[in-house]
Amino acid sequence: NFVVETIDCFGGAITPDNPLADPPYRTLNPVTGPIYIEGAHVGDVLAVTMHDIIPEGVGVARCGTSSGQLAHHVCRSKSLSDCTRFFDLDEERKVVTMRECTSHDNGGNR
Repeated sequence: NFVVETIDCFGGAITPDNPLADPPYRTLNPVTGPIYIEGAHVGDVLAVTMHDIIPEGVGVARCGTSSGQLAHHVCRSKSLSDCTRFFDLDEERKVVTMRECTSHDNGGNR
């Protein structure tokens, strides 16, 4: 068994306190690995069992006018605040809620 800790695809740069951050897109997506498996070779098939996933903090998505998983729903302008969404986790209810970048987020709706 082993534990993997990772950060979001923006390297933690976009937060409710800094929703208009411009992360270094050329050096991102840290969530994709790699993870070294001793004895594994290219072409090997590996079975992986995930025992637990523990999300932490607030999730974030940023969509461009033609990119991002939610672009056709949320992005109608070129403003970063219009194209940024946060995801709040209610751990007790096991519910995630998507919300817009608002004036409650430092810099929202500029």
